[in-house]
Amino acid sequence: MIEETLGWGASCPQSSSGRSILEFVVTDHTKQVVERFIHLRGDELDDRAPGVAELLTEWLSNDTAFDTVWDVAFGDLYASLSSAAGDLSTYAAGVGLRLNERGMAGEWETCFERPVRLRFGQWLLPSAESIRVAADSATVTARLKVTNTWHKISYDRDQGAWDDSHVTKIPLVSAGGAELAILGAEALSAACVRRLLSADAYDFDPRDAIGGQGWAPTVEAALTLIARSGDTYLQWVKTILRAVVPLRAREGTLNSGSERFSPGVICISNQRNAWFLAEMLVHEATHQYLHVISRMGKLDDGSDQSLYYSPFRDKDRPIVFILVAYHAFGNVLLFYRSARERGLVPDDLPADHQLGDREGTLERQLRQIEPALESATSLTPLGRALWEPLYAQIHQEEH
Repeated sequence: MIEETLGWGASCPQSSSGRSILEFVVTDHTKQVVERFIHLRGDELDDRAPGVAELLTEWLSNDTAFDTVWDVAFGDLYASLSSAAGDLSTYAAGVGLRLNERGMAGEWETCFERPVRLRFGQWLLPSAESIRVAADSATVTARLKVTNTWHKISYDRDQGAWDDSHVTKIPLVSAGGAELAILGAEALSAACVRRLLSADAYDFDPRDAIGGQGWAPTVEAALTLIARSGDTYLQWVKTILRAVVPLRAREGTLNSGSERFSPGVICISNQRNAWFLAEMLVHEATHQYLHVISRMGKLDDGSDQSLYYSPFRDKDRPIVFILVAYHAFGNVLLFYRSARERGLVPDDLPADHQLGDREGTLERQLRQIEPALESATSLTPLGRALWEPLYAQIHQEEH
């Protein structure tokens, strides 16, 4: 079944056949999102942001790329189909700049309900009340209205830089071929901040988002650990993660989060030890794969109203959240096993967080929830295909 094929691709990297299936899911689904967005809000879009609908329509008629649409700008459009929250002009400007950044030519403009700071790849533009953009194969020119004064700035595609000192460069961290941008809350749309940082599931304070260069060494060290642990989880993380929003650490807590309308972006609490951060990167990357597969359908049909104990939350949870936990922590366990096989046992963690103890703890916790998944009758083919290959890999490695 197609659902099983898709699920296997997202269950764990050991069962994946590569990026092609997941890329198809994302690009095809995004096309459907854009078509529906234009159908529902095309007239309003023409009125509020002239030129953006034409840009999107041209994009629809050409081949699309996963790396173009796996971005928060398209996530905002996706979210807008189910919620009226947010300024349409901001969504339009975000996706317009994204397509210009990726090489598309065109002209468009819009004005905002309140000053907005927009992101163009690795740069944050100055906060503006209005924007007018003209892009061709060589240059992207933006005219920004700031306190009733228009300022012109230009991006040279060959030079890969803007000609204005007020454009702020976003820190990038790379290791082993993986690259992550370090974002503060100001680099996200207001709607994304609400979804990612203020959702009930996380309840992070946007003021706790502390993007900046100070994070770079720790994130680089975490990516390096993942790379040294083998290509398997490096590719798993590299394929799906694009940016991290650092949060102030809460003592004694590994805090992280992501959500389905923010492709490739996760928030994680600052940790001085790279192993803690590496675990969170693998954990949240795994959630991103679940978000991809969830675009194809439900993981659970809702027929099971029972609650099952989750040792990861120390509370009873619906079966779908048991599935989500098994998927994320099962991959974390396999990552630690891969690190151990290569002799990467840390000697600088607190005694109760030694790598061996972490493995043992995860193994015991996963065994606790396996019976609930094995007996579950409400999981869809997608849901079963998300955890069964992972289960097989975990227990295969035990023998």
